[in-house]
This record gives sequence, C-alpha cells and structure tokens, in this order.
Amino acid sequence: MSLGEKKDMHENGMPPSDLGSTAEYKIERVLIKSVGKMIYDGLPLFKMGSNKLWVFVNGKKEYCGIDLDYVELTGTSIQFNKSIRSGSMIEILVFQ
Repeated sequence: MSLGEKKDMHENGMPPSDLGSTAEYKIERVLIKSVGKMIYDGLPLFKMGSNKLWVFVNGKKEYCGIDLDYVELTGTSIQFNKSIRSGSMIEILVFQ
C-alpha cells in the first residue's frame, strides 16, 4: 500500500478478512488401546504435513516431527519415535 492509498480497514486496524465467520470441519476420532508397537496404520485418511492430524497418548498431545513424538508414514499411518506402553490410550483426531 503506497502513501496516500486508502484501504478498507476494520476498527482494529486489520484488513477485511473472514473475521466473525465460522469454519465447518468434519472430525474423525479413533481410540486405540496400545499393544506396545510403534507403527499404527488403518487410521482415517489425512493429508500428510497438513497439521490436520492430532495425536494424544493418555491425554497428552503428541507432536509430529523426526525429533519429536511421531512421524507420518502414509496418509493412514504413523510411527511413534518411542515405544508406547501397552495399555496406553491413543486418541487420533483427523480434521477434514
């Protein structure tokens, strides 16, 4: 925006956007009781790298990354970077 050019702004100084609108998501949820393995497949389809896959183990959020908690192997599978104790509850949320 050049000097003197006028652009519509909201009262908060931000340009117009989707502020105030709502987004609709379909969320698929899967609960898995761990059997001590590191690879879990057959998950609901997700787009790799989209941050639309959320993983929790015993209620704690796990983070995707080679140096973090797990990696995405395919659009339906993940591999944990550490063993998950048998009996732990794994919750998978996929936002579509």
